[in-house]
Amino acid sequence: RYRQEFRQRFCEGLLASRILVVEGATEASAYTAVARRLAELEPVTYASLENLGICVIDSGGESAVATLAKLYRELGKRTFGACDKQTDADKALIEAQVEVLYMHEEHGLEDLVLAQTTPGALQRFAALVPWPPHLAQKHGDPVAHAAAALPDLFAWNKGGWSLAGFLAQCSVAEVPQFLRDACVGLKELCEPADADEEAAPPEGPANAA
Repeated sequence: RYRQEFRQRFCEGLLASRILVVEGATEASAYTAVARRLAELEPVTYASLENLGICVIDSGGESAVATLAKLYRELGKRTFGACDKQTDADKALIEAQVEVLYMHEEHGLEDLVLAQTTPGALQRFAALVPWPPHLAQKHGDPVAHAAAALPDLFAWNKGGWSLAGFLAQCSVAEVPQFLRDACVGLKELCEPADADEEAAPPEGPANAA
Protein backbone atom coordinates (compact mmCIF):
# COMPACT_ATOMS: atom_id res chain seq x y z
CA ARG A 1 0.00 0.00 0.00
CA TYR A 2 2.85 2.36 0.86
CA ARG A 3 4.50 1.79 -2.55
CA GLN A 4 1.26 2.03 -4.52
CA GLU A 5 -0.15 5.15 -2.88
CA PHE A 6 2.93 7.03 -1.75
CA ARG A 7 2.34 10.12 -3.86
CA GLN A 8 -1.41 10.31 -3.23
CA ARG A 9 -1.57 9.58 0.47
CA PHE A 10 1.83 10.53 1.87
CA CYS A 11 3.99 12.91 -0.17
CA GLU A 12 1.64 15.89 -0.09
CA GLY A 13 1.07 15.41 3.61
CA LEU A 14 4.79 15.33 4.32
CA LEU A 15 5.08 18.87 2.95
CA ALA A 16 2.22 20.24 5.07
CA SER A 17 2.29 21.21 8.72
CA ARG A 18 -1.41 20.53 9.26
CA ILE A 19 -3.35 17.45 8.20
CA LEU A 20 -7.08 16.69 8.04
CA VAL A 21 -7.59 12.94 7.73
CA VAL A 22 -10.97 11.93 6.28
CA GLU A 23 -12.60 8.62 5.38
CA GLY A 24 -12.63 8.68 1.60
CA ALA A 25 -12.49 10.57 -1.69
CA THR A 26 -16.01 11.99 -1.27
CA GLU A 27 -15.11 13.55 2.06
CA ALA A 28 -11.75 14.83 0.81
CA SER A 29 -13.31 16.73 -2.08
CA ALA A 30 -16.35 17.85 -0.08
CA TYR A 31 -14.45 19.38 2.84
CA THR A 32 -12.12 21.19 0.46
CA ALA A 33 -15.01 22.50 -1.64
CA VAL A 34 -17.20 23.64 1.23
CA ALA A 35 -14.39 25.50 3.01
CA ARG A 36 -13.48 27.27 -0.22
CA ARG A 37 -17.12 28.17 -0.91
CA LEU A 38 -17.74 29.53 2.58
CA ALA A 39 -14.52 31.56 2.39
CA GLU A 40 -15.70 33.12 -0.88
CA LEU A 41 -19.04 34.11 0.65
CA GLU A 42 -17.90 35.19 4.12
CA PRO A 43 -14.10 35.61 4.18
CA VAL A 44 -14.07 37.16 7.66
CA THR A 45 -15.70 34.10 9.21
CA TYR A 46 -14.30 31.29 7.06
CA ALA A 47 -11.06 30.37 5.28
CA SER A 48 -10.20 27.81 2.64
CA LEU A 49 -8.23 24.79 3.80
CA GLU A 50 -5.47 25.76 1.39
CA ASN A 51 -5.11 29.17 3.06
CA LEU A 52 -5.02 27.51 6.46
CA GLY A 53 -2.17 25.26 5.33
CA ILE A 54 -4.29 22.14 5.81
CA CYS A 55 -3.67 19.13 3.60
CA VAL A 56 -6.68 16.82 3.33
CA ILE A 57 -5.74 13.14 3.34
CA ASP A 58 -8.11 10.46 2.05
CA SER A 59 -7.52 7.51 4.37
CA GLY A 60 -9.30 5.09 2.04
CA GLY A 61 -11.82 3.96 4.65
CA GLU A 62 -12.99 4.65 8.17
CA SER A 63 -10.82 1.88 9.60
CA ALA A 64 -7.67 3.68 8.42
CA VAL A 65 -8.39 7.16 9.81
CA ALA A 66 -6.72 6.47 13.16
CA THR A 67 -3.75 4.75 11.52
CA LEU A 68 -2.94 7.59 9.13
CA ALA A 69 -3.59 10.22 11.80
CA LYS A 70 -1.08 8.44 14.04
CA LEU A 71 1.49 8.42 11.23
CA TYR A 72 1.27 12.16 10.68
CA ARG A 73 1.06 13.00 14.37
CA GLU A 74 4.26 11.07 15.01
CA LEU A 75 5.89 13.05 12.19
CA GLY A 76 5.14 16.21 14.15
CA LYS A 77 2.14 17.39 12.15
CA ARG A 78 -0.89 19.06 13.70
CA THR A 79 -3.50 16.44 12.88
CA PHE A 80 -7.29 16.69 12.72
CA GLY A 81 -9.91 14.11 11.79
CA ALA A 82 -13.37 14.09 10.21
CA CYS A 83 -15.65 11.09 9.92
CA ASP A 84 -19.16 9.69 9.92
CA LYS A 85 -20.75 8.31 13.06
CA GLN A 86 -18.49 5.72 14.74
CA THR A 87 -18.84 3.25 17.55
CA ASP A 88 -17.58 4.55 20.88
CA ALA A 89 -14.52 2.29 20.61
CA ASP A 90 -13.58 3.45 17.11
CA LYS A 91 -14.22 7.09 18.01
CA ALA A 92 -11.83 6.75 20.95
CA LEU A 93 -9.14 5.26 18.71
CA ILE A 94 -9.33 8.23 16.33
CA GLU A 95 -9.54 10.83 19.09
CA ALA A 96 -6.34 9.47 20.61
CA GLN A 97 -4.47 10.42 17.42
CA VAL A 98 -5.96 13.82 16.53
CA GLU A 99 -6.11 17.26 18.02
CA VAL A 100 -9.82 17.58 17.20
CA LEU A 101 -12.25 15.09 15.67
CA TYR A 102 -15.22 16.37 13.66
CA MET A 103 -17.70 13.50 13.77
CA HIS A 104 -21.31 13.91 12.67
CA GLU A 105 -24.20 11.65 13.62
CA GLU A 106 -25.16 10.32 10.17
CA HIS A 107 -23.82 7.16 8.54
CA GLY A 108 -22.56 9.04 5.49
CA LEU A 109 -21.63 12.62 4.60
CA GLU A 110 -24.23 12.50 1.83
CA ASP A 111 -26.91 11.73 4.43
CA LEU A 112 -25.79 14.69 6.53
CA VAL A 113 -25.94 17.08 3.59
CA LEU A 114 -29.35 15.87 2.45
CA ALA A 115 -30.76 16.16 5.97
CA GLN A 116 -29.40 19.62 6.75
CA THR A 117 -29.64 21.57 3.50
CA THR A 118 -32.73 23.18 1.93
CA PRO A 119 -35.17 21.96 -0.75
CA GLY A 120 -34.28 25.01 -2.84
CA ALA A 121 -30.60 24.10 -2.89
CA LEU A 122 -31.43 20.53 -3.93
CA GLN A 123 -33.69 21.64 -6.78
CA ARG A 124 -31.19 24.22 -8.03
CA PHE A 125 -28.39 21.67 -8.15
CA ALA A 126 -30.64 19.08 -9.80
CA ALA A 127 -31.31 21.58 -12.57
CA LEU A 128 -27.59 22.25 -13.09
CA VAL A 129 -26.13 18.77 -13.37
CA PRO A 130 -26.11 16.30 -16.29
CA TRP A 131 -28.18 13.30 -15.22
CA PRO A 132 -27.08 9.80 -16.23
CA PRO A 133 -29.77 8.23 -18.42
CA HIS A 134 -30.70 5.48 -15.97
CA LEU A 135 -31.39 7.97 -13.17
CA ALA A 136 -33.23 10.39 -15.45
CA GLN A 137 -35.45 7.50 -16.55
CA LYS A 138 -36.00 6.30 -12.99
CA HIS A 139 -37.07 9.69 -11.62
CA GLY A 140 -38.74 11.14 -14.72
CA ASP A 141 -38.19 14.74 -13.67
CA PRO A 142 -35.14 14.85 -11.33
CA VAL A 143 -35.63 18.56 -10.67
CA ALA A 144 -39.19 18.18 -9.48
CA HIS A 145 -38.19 15.12 -7.44
CA ALA A 146 -34.79 16.40 -6.34
CA ALA A 147 -35.07 15.11 -2.76
CA ALA A 148 -35.54 11.56 -4.06
CA ALA A 149 -33.26 11.78 -7.08
CA LEU A 150 -30.14 13.33 -5.55
CA PRO A 151 -29.48 10.52 -3.05
CA ASP A 152 -29.30 8.18 -6.04
CA LEU A 153 -26.95 10.57 -7.89
CA PHE A 154 -24.67 10.88 -4.86
CA ALA A 155 -24.58 7.10 -4.46
CA TRP A 156 -23.92 6.49 -8.17
CA ASN A 157 -21.15 9.13 -8.23
CA LYS A 158 -19.68 8.37 -4.79
CA GLY A 159 -16.06 9.46 -4.70
CA GLY A 160 -16.67 11.76 -7.68
CA TRP A 161 -17.71 15.35 -8.24
CA SER A 162 -21.37 15.36 -7.18
CA LEU A 163 -21.32 16.10 -3.44
CA ALA A 164 -18.49 18.63 -3.72
CA GLY A 165 -20.31 20.23 -6.65
CA PHE A 166 -23.48 20.50 -4.62
CA LEU A 167 -21.70 22.23 -1.73
CA ALA A 168 -19.88 24.57 -4.09
CA GLN A 169 -23.18 26.09 -5.25
CA CYS A 170 -24.75 26.55 -1.82
CA SER A 171 -25.31 29.78 0.03
CA VAL A 172 -24.01 29.94 3.59
CA ALA A 173 -27.45 29.14 4.99
CA GLU A 174 -27.74 26.11 2.70
CA VAL A 175 -24.49 24.56 3.92
CA PRO A 176 -25.18 22.08 6.76
CA GLN A 177 -24.54 23.56 10.19
CA PHE A 178 -22.12 20.76 11.04
CA LEU A 179 -19.86 21.67 8.11
CA ARG A 180 -20.06 25.38 8.91
CA ASP A 181 -19.06 24.67 12.50
CA ALA A 182 -16.17 22.44 11.37
CA CYS A 183 -14.86 25.14 9.04
CA VAL A 184 -15.07 27.80 11.77
CA GLY A 185 -13.34 25.46 14.20
CA LEU A 186 -10.46 24.73 11.84
CA LYS A 187 -10.01 28.43 11.09
CA GLU A 188 -9.86 29.28 14.80
CA LEU A 189 -7.34 26.48 15.43
CA CYS A 190 -5.07 27.31 12.52
CA GLU A 191 -5.12 31.05 11.91
CA PRO A 192 -2.42 33.07 13.66
CA ALA A 193 -3.46 35.38 16.45
CA ASP A 194 -4.51 38.88 15.50
CA ALA A 195 -1.45 40.87 14.46
CA ASP A 196 -2.39 43.82 16.67
CA GLU A 197 -2.67 41.55 19.70
CA GLU A 198 0.71 39.97 18.89
CA ALA A 199 2.35 43.37 18.53
CA ALA A 200 0.82 44.93 21.64
CA PRO A 201 3.38 45.40 24.46
CA PRO A 202 2.62 43.73 27.78
CA GLU A 203 0.90 45.81 30.42
CA GLY A 204 3.11 46.95 33.25
CA PRO A 205 4.69 49.94 34.94
CA ALA A 206 6.81 50.76 31.89
CA ASN A 207 3.69 51.17 29.79
CA ALA A 208 1.63 53.05 32.31
CA ALA A 209 0.40 56.50 31.34
